[in-house]
Amino acid sequence: MQRITADTFSKQDKPVQVQWLRTLGKHLGNRRFEGYLVSLFAVEEFYVELWKRVGLDYIDYIEVVRDDTRLEHYVPKLDL
Repeated sequence: MQRITADTFSKQDKPVQVQWLRTLGKHLGNRRFEGYLVSLFAVEEFYVELWKRVGLDYIDYIEVVRDDTRLEHYVPKLDL
C-alpha cells in the first residue's frame, strides 16, 4: 500500500477513514470539547481527530489536523 497523505485521507468517505484509522492509526489521546469526545490519532506523517458526541456510539466527523496548535489540547498541563 502506498503512503497516505493528509489530502488523500481527507478526500475519502467516512467508512474508509475509519478503516484507515483502525489499521494505520496510532491513538495518542482524548479530550472533551463542548459535548464531544475528541480522539487524536497519528496516521503516517499527519494527525487526525475523530469527533463523537459524549454518550453516543456515533462518529460525527473525522478531521485532519492542519493547525499544529490544536495538538496543545492533548498535552497535560504541568504544575511547576
